[in-house]
Amino acid sequence: MDDSRKNLVLKFTSLGLLIPHTIFYTILAAVARKSDANGHVFFGPMAVVYMEFGKLLLSLGATIHRLATESNQELRNESSNRKDEYIPIPTRSAEPNWEADEAEKNQSTFNALDIQDTMDIDLAQKTKFQRFYQKFSDEIFNTSAFRLIPPSILYVFQNNLQVFAAGHLTPAEYQIVGQTKLAFTAIFSVLILRKVLNYKHWLSIAVLSIGTITVQLVSSSEIQKGHTVIASTSGQDVSVSESSSPVVLRTQWSLMIGTLAMLGASICSGLGGVLIEMLLKKKLHFWTTNVFLAFFSLLPALVPVFANAIYESSFHPFQYFTGYVWALIAMNIVGGIIASLTMKYADNILKNFAVAISLIGTVYLSAIVVGISVTASQVFGTALVIAAIAGYARA
Repeated sequence: MDDSRKNLVLKFTSLGLLIPHTIFYTILAAVARKSDANGHVFFGPMAVVYMEFGKLLLSLGATIHRLATESNQELRNESSNRKDEYIPIPTRSAEPNWEADEAEKNQSTFNALDIQDTMDIDLAQKTKFQRFYQKFSDEIFNTSAFRLIPPSILYVFQNNLQVFAAGHLTPAEYQIVGQTKLAFTAIFSVLILRKVLNYKHWLSIAVLSIGTITVQLVSSSEIQKGHTVIASTSGQDVSVSESSSPVVLRTQWSLMIGTLAMLGASICSGLGGVLIEMLLKKKLHFWTTNVFLAFFSLLPALVPVFANAIYESSFHPFQYFTGYVWALIAMNIVGGIIASLTMKYADNILKNFAVAISLIGTVYLSAIVVGISVTASQVFGTALVIAAIAGYARA
């Protein structure tokens, strides 16, 4: 399979995996964030730390395995080349004794090969770790890796801005302003990645936003759930419960401040995703990129955990973590890898289209589970999303 065909398969595979994963992840998040009989819920920032730490371990393990395999293969190739280059030189006496010469030649060949094999084994034992360490150092201490610091910081800002906006906007306002991330993603894709988008692409993105808002607004009006959204390094949203629904303070400044905060979060989401897409496609290996992305995000993720521990004068890292919460963490780790694959082999715009499909799927599946009938507005919004996808594909 050539590279172009392989990339095409990975592109549609990653998009195909992202849709069902997001659907089931969202439903699992709704189950995991329910409080227990005493009204206790898990500490959201601590869950984010476990998510980033899990991504770090998974990516680091995959990187070590890849580099070790490459080092062993290089050593085997070099050893094989040295054996192929060996040409025994027969000796001739004044009166040729061809049988003796042939036996001596074979014996000298066997001895030389035995010595060479012994030397190869010793050399391999000495250089195997050195070769691996050199390759590992070249990738880990690559200066290009530090380019992942800006998108990691952007996701931290996105996290805080979304938390702030959730306290000043109603769920409907939050969903409407949040859809601006589609437009910002497209804008940064044009400015940074030099992606060419015609008017049909822009129209499809606008229709997608309207359709998604239509479906989500009806759903949020049917089921009112107070929640905070926390961004992970993969660009996914991590739903984290609060003990009660947030009280929205409707002062004359609340709408303006909340809207500005959500717009800032959308800008951070679009810019961070495009920067990661650029690095995944050009600079670093896929797994190495995820190592640094998780590491650079893990450090700021620890700040609210330590701040809460100091404020409470106690530290309970596993308090109120149920099986559903651990399943949510595991799914987020897997989802981060899927999202990275999508950004590497597809792009952020297609990723947002896939997420829009998954959001609609979540709404319909939730309606079936909860027993809420699907409204005409939801059907209309779904039709808009389907039309937007078809229009973008044909543009």
